[in-house]
Amino acid sequence: LCAAGTVSVLGRSAGQPGIDCAAREAGRRFLDRYVDDGRVVRRDQGGDTVSEGQAYGMLIAATLGDEEEFRQIWWWTRRHLGRGDGLLSYRWRDGSVVDPQSAADADLDAAYALVLASRRFDDPVLERDAANLAQAILDHEAVPAADVGLGGGGLVLAAGPWALDGDGRTAIVN
Repeated sequence: LCAAGTVSVLGRSAGQPGIDCAAREAGRRFLDRYVDDGRVVRRDQGGDTVSEGQAYGMLIAATLGDEEEFRQIWWWTRRHLGRGDGLLSYRWRDGSVVDPQSAADADLDAAYALVLASRRFDDPVLERDAANLAQAILDHEAVPAADVGLGGGGLVLAAGPWALDGDGRTAIVN
């Protein structure tokens, strides 16, 4: 049954390569084991939740085409981890955020998952959410490459707003 169908990823048509059966089954096992009503629970690390886990759950659900699971995870993430600046708080435990700092890699993965889901589920609201999160990343977690000694133009991703010094330059890049 698994080999009979392909999963469409990034808007590919059904005739193009998707994820294989083993990957699909592993993704499903992850969602079944770790996701409770949209919260990705670190069962092996004390039962807390981190933004990176939420982003992984969103990526997996979008890739599998599980729209209901994706929406539950994104809803929970926005409601419980959303910050006023548009980024995501890093850690939640026992009913509240216990580390409000953001983690740039998790924010980036969540934005990417939103882009995938917006295309997969043909949803402009998810596309807007992706754009808003991406803009927050650019506004708060990216610095000019030249400012951190990397030369050239463009931006680099800081580890989070906490990695920026008072001049807006970063000591820690991702």
